[in-house]
Amino acid sequence: VVLGLATSALLSVPIVSAINVYVKIEGDVVLLGGAMRVAGALGIAMPLISTIVPMRRALSRTLAESLNLYHKTSAETSVNVQKLEDLGLSATQTTVALVLVVAGGVVFYLIPMSFIFQDFDLLFSALNVILMCAVVGLILLSVLLQPTLERVLAHCLVRGRDRKFRDVVLKNLSAHHERSRKTSLIFCSSLAFIIFAGALFSLQADSIVGNLKVLLGSDLRVESQRGGLDESALAALMDFEKTRPPSERVVEDYAWASWPLWNIDPPVLRVDLTNLVNFPQRYSAETIAVSANYLDVTYSEYFVTPSTDGCRHRGCVAELDVPYAEALKSRAKQSLNVLSGYAIPAWCEFSPGFCETLQFLQEQSSVKDNYFDALVPASLGPSIGAEVGTPLVMNLVCQNMRTPSASRVRQYVYLQIVPKALVSKMPGFFFSSYELVSSVSNPIVIVGPAAFQRIFDMCVAAAGMNATALGLPTRPPKRTMHVKLVPKVTEKQRISLQNRIASLLDENGVMTDTLMYAEVTASTVEMLMLFFYVLSCIAAVLCFFMLLINFEANVRDNLWEFGVLRALGINSREVLRIFIYESLCVIIASISIGTCIGLVVASVLTLQQNVFTEMPFRLVFPGWLFASIILLSLFVAALGAYIPVKSVLSWSIARVLKQT
Repeated sequence: VVLGLATSALLSVPIVSAINVYVKIEGDVVLLGGAMRVAGALGIAMPLISTIVPMRRALSRTLAESLNLYHKTSAETSVNVQKLEDLGLSATQTTVALVLVVAGGVVFYLIPMSFIFQDFDLLFSALNVILMCAVVGLILLSVLLQPTLERVLAHCLVRGRDRKFRDVVLKNLSAHHERSRKTSLIFCSSLAFIIFAGALFSLQADSIVGNLKVLLGSDLRVESQRGGLDESALAALMDFEKTRPPSERVVEDYAWASWPLWNIDPPVLRVDLTNLVNFPQRYSAETIAVSANYLDVTYSEYFVTPSTDGCRHRGCVAELDVPYAEALKSRAKQSLNVLSGYAIPAWCEFSPGFCETLQFLQEQSSVKDNYFDALVPASLGPSIGAEVGTPLVMNLVCQNMRTPSASRVRQYVYLQIVPKALVSKMPGFFFSSYELVSSVSNPIVIVGPAAFQRIFDMCVAAAGMNATALGLPTRPPKRTMHVKLVPKVTEKQRISLQNRIASLLDENGVMTDTLMYAEVTASTVEMLMLFFYVLSCIAAVLCFFMLLINFEANVRDNLWEFGVLRALGINSREVLRIFIYESLCVIIASISIGTCIGLVVASVLTLQQNVFTEMPFRLVFPGWLFASIILLSLFVAALGAYIPVKSVLSWSIARVLKQT
């Protein structure tokens, strides 16, 4: 115990020092008192328990009972062995029943209760408990696959000139299965945990970076919290940066996103979106214009569209900027007069407001300028039946002044928005395919700059305002500028560019460096992976001692066979290879099963998270960690078999046979 505590104290010095240097703080390089007490107590208690219990079972108070190899008494108390099956109880059935009862209680009580009370900590704790039970179940099931996999590996490994020893290796694997099963179970559990934790942290880090990219949209995001950005000055700077020599160039391209249409008040007070029958509800929408090259600048890999009208990825945004008549002609859509010839229903007298809207749309259905292509959230599909190519109604509430007054005029403008694509994920915006999202946040409608300005001008005209006299915008006011940087840009170059951009911003301008957050996340993951490297080394050392004890017992049990093989002419090196083959079969089988379990569990946990974030699934495998574990495992397998056999190799055949 003392040596173990001293060794842990010495090993913790370089690790804690490295962490202190990395996080730039000064911490004490000492072991915590609580940790030392727990380790010391376990180090003393476990050997005592493992020694006292078997000794009490083996010995009794009388000498005659102690010398009796078949006694079943302890402390003059007779022991009667009676199986639970004889009493009508099955240990297996009882265990399975208890597990199913607990699982049912967690699934049918804890999880619904966490939703009702919005206790997401309880929800994820319950899901983690279910996941850990699945891990334990997979590890126990691996015991059933271990013998078959070991035999397959024996056929694959024992080839060439050693093929004649294959039957001996298979016999040893079968004879030593009960003893090797404990070693393989521990090794498989340790490896599954390390692979699971390493892959999980890699997947989580990739998921965090992915969510940051979706939220921010591009390498460098410039946003105005109030009012529009100085488009002309920023565009001039970006165009100048793009024309720099290749060795000095930092900016590859840039794109814009506007403020929502209702933010320009007056004249736009509110923008509502619904279907043609205005059922079951309407949503207050945020109509935003983006430039045609938006997906060329932003992280387009996070642009996810469950359905489109045939546009291809980046073209779904690029076509929004095409004049409507030209887009109509190029895509062979001559007209969308879905309301022409539609009879006004008799029940209009009971719903005059809706029928006025329907009649107005019927009158305007032949006017092509009243149709606009747009990208709408996929969440509107289940809520109002939004489909690609089926028009939706946009209702604009227009007014000539913001404050209530007798001279304030309010007019309603009805337009038809034709979805080009239903979007579930788009960089720089919050899109979703879940219907619940439409109820808690305003759905975003993406249009082109020309369509945005036409809609705005129609609202200005409806409110009877003089746009020139009032100085209303003639272009969509820009809220966000996205900047795509050249590959392998340095931190110094990014900071220099940010300083030049900051000189053109007012107090409302904010810049966000996405690459900086990605680098910080990557460095944090590297520190966590270093911890797993240390953990894998500790697990390898523990498994080495388990293998050493296991093969020492195997060698003692097989001394007579060892001597017979030597007498038949097999030399010491060939005998050594037989035991190494056996060790490799056990360890490689454990590596394969443990790796599969770790990857399956890590992938399931990531898929569970992606259900909420709707991020595309990406399998990030910790390659270096896995390679180091494989090398350590193979080294441990060879060394654990070599050391016990080495002491017997120098014995003569007669001595080996006498020892049996």
